Amino acid sequence: MNLSMSAWLQQKIDGYTISVPDITVDFSVARAKLNRPECTIEQLRQFNDTCLEMAELCQLNGDDRSYLHAMGELHHRLVTELSNTSRERLFRMQS
Repeated sequence: MNLSMSAWLQQKIDGYTISVPDITVDFSVARAKLNRPECTIEQLRQFNDTCLEMAELCQLNGDDRSYLHAMGELHHRLVTELSNTSRERLFRMQS
């Protein structure tokens, strides 16, 4: 059964609007973990992966504003961690 172009497009939009809140929650949780002083390198990597996953989802769906926001958040956080002297040297190097 073939969908009309309108139905196909609506299906894609609905799928995207359902996915965005899920990845946004993942992003918020990953960011909250980074705010803790005892944050590990694995949590830094998880934040990185979540941001890249969010950016990819947005890019594939043509949401340039959200794509740039996700990449900007990642860039800002990594630069912040680079200069955070309370973190271990290895953690800062990974950033």
